[in-house]
Amino acid sequence: MAINDSEILFGEVKWRNKKVDWDVLEKLQRKAELIKYHKKHRKENYLIVSRSGFTKRCMERMKENDIIYWDIEHLEKMMFGSQ
Repeated sequence: MAINDSEILFGEVKWRNKKVDWDVLEKLQRKAELIKYHKKHRKENYLIVSRSGFTKRCMERMKENDIIYWDIEHLEKMMFGSQ
């Protein structure tokens, strides 16, 4: 979780040999409900990181809902640049 005055970022990392499905984000959203900080006046953002990628259904829903997502390729590019 990361916060500033008007925005909050909730994140989940799944480092396993299984693609992440939409249920991971639904669970994260339920956890986010427990955080009361600026509840009425904040913009919520979500980040999902997956070692093994995402299911097709999850990808579609993340794009529809403007969810930030990184897979191993994104992480490698951030760490090592495009080589």
